[in-house]
Amino acid sequence: MSQYSQTVIQDLRIIPSCTRVRTDEPISLAIRFSIQGGLRDSFNTSTWDKAYDVHDTMIRLKCSIKLQKRKRAFVLRNLVVQKKFIRRATIYLSKDPGDADGQIGSQTKKWILVTNEDDNPRVPTNQEEARSFLFDFTHDIPLIGSDLGMGKHSLSSKVIVKWGTHTYIRGGQASASSKPLEIEIF
Repeated sequence: MSQYSQTVIQDLRIIPSCTRVRTDEPISLAIRFSIQGGLRDSFNTSTWDKAYDVHDTMIRLKCSIKLQKRKRAFVLRNLVVQKKFIRRATIYLSKDPGDADGQIGSQTKKWILVTNEDDNPRVPTNQEEARSFLFDFTHDIPLIGSDLGMGKHSLSSKVIVKWGTHTYIRGGQASASSKPLEIEIF
């Protein structure tokens, strides 16, 4: 099991396409965050080899993003949007695609296939790229000004990520909340 540090969500922020919008105009909010610490540190080539040998070949990250608004300082937060999705990585054994000699069994190694929430598979070329594909997130939330209503709004997001137990890490979860972002709808 893991001898690594605690897993945390870092750099959670909301990046708006604009901060002033009319009620009939679209606005896009990009929610960005990164998973750091124990889970990310334990996901390396050494643990891939060990996990594959004991048939522990898939990791799933269950993610939940809540976008909340507050119209005035003392009003409770209202849920604007909640998105749930899964990002997963699969460990598999294959011949090196860069090896052109064509011999069976030559240059086989364990590879990672990361599938994001849109079911787009990606094969990273190295350990850091695999970590980035699996643990760095940008999720776009499209809205229309009328979804928020007229006036000034304070938006924040809350993110929860959960994962199961594997040979290299215990199951757990991490959560974080973003700093408020001011949006004006006119």
